Amino acid sequence: MAGCAYSAVKAMGAGTMFDLEKAIETWRRRLAGRNKDSHINVDEMEGHLWDTMDALMASDMSEQEAFQKAVRDFGDENELRRECLKANWESVAAKRTFFAPMLLINYLKLATRQFVPKQSTQ
Repeated sequence: MAGCAYSAVKAMGAGTMFDLEKAIETWRRRLAGRNKDSHINVDEMEGHLWDTMDALMASDMSEQEAFQKAVRDFGDENELRRECLKANWESVAAKRTFFAPMLLINYLKLATRQFVPKQSTQ
């Protein structure tokens, strides 16, 4: 994740003004693109990013420094995915609970087929 911040800043060049909106959009695209199958809510993550940056900028840090530190503090992609899974354990458990009865029904159907004599087609 920290690499996203630095590459977004590097891409703008040394003489270019830091564009916070563009850097955040790049961060969002990379986060969303890498985590299509995970439980990461990119909008929620951006909200947390803004909260962190606001607090850092209130302590006289520049936008660029605040963005870089906030992204670095989020941790890497795998760590973020693990934390989101911990936060979303209830939804994961609910999905498992929903499908468990269907699995049980299918197992029972298969078991009864083993005991029911097959009728010959002749």
